[in-house]
Amino acid sequence: MLANDQDNALRVAVRRGQFEMSCANAAGTVLSSNILQPVLWNGLERAEYTVGVAGCGKKATYIAVCQLGSSTCLAIAGRNAVDWQ
Repeated sequence: MLANDQDNALRVAVRRGQFEMSCANAAGTVLSSNILQPVLWNGLERAEYTVGVAGCGKKATYIAVCQLGSSTCLAIAGRNAVDWQ
């Protein structure tokens, strides 16, 4: 299940990283993944991915959340961008 949405999560997080870093060449890698249990009865299951993005001398991590069985993903956190040159 997690592998099915991983590409979408990676794409969304990398796009956000490219924008925030002003770096079109930034690339990402999935660091971890997890299934989130629905909060409400009969709620939607979601997958959560931690994605590391690096480029143009900067690094950041993002949390991407995807609805299982859908192409909908959202990069919900983008903090700790650091210069690493």
